[in-house]
Amino acid sequence: MTGGPRGPAPQPTALKMLRGNPGKQKLNKREPVPRRARIMTPGYLTVPEREIFARLRRELTSMDPPILTVADVDMLAMLSKNLALTIKADIKMQTGIVVGKNRMDISPWMKIKREAEKAAMGQLAHFGLSPSSRSRLQVGSDGKGLQPSGGLQKPTVVVPFGKREKE
Repeated sequence: MTGGPRGPAPQPTALKMLRGNPGKQKLNKREPVPRRARIMTPGYLTVPEREIFARLRRELTSMDPPILTVADVDMLAMLSKNLALTIKADIKMQTGIVVGKNRMDISPWMKIKREAEKAAMGQLAHFGLSPSSRSRLQVGSDGKGLQPSGGLQKPTVVVPFGKREKE
């Protein structure tokens, strides 16, 4: 029986740098760097999902340094879908109990809500959008954000449309 990779998933080099490389492991100097581009809202999202996507996009591109890249669009879309589903489940479920024939059952929306919340919590942590995940990040002491070192390329980040990144 063969298994997948052992241990926790590796962290991106940029995230290790933001955290100060706590394990003091050798950093990957050849890690792929996503390209710069304007982040567009995927067309397959519903109106509530689009609103959540836009709100999160604004937050992630206004962080210092901005951490949202083109490669993150699908994950951000999944997060938006899970948050919208959580809200929809809250609306559909006025109570957590459904009265059926001769018994009371838990509303199916309760299970949907729990699963969507669980998925969203993991996705929020990936973007540093939870207090615990954010507390593990560090930015440069001079206020310039991420400071590359050791010959690493500066990670490419998405610059909000109409703004230029200072070099």
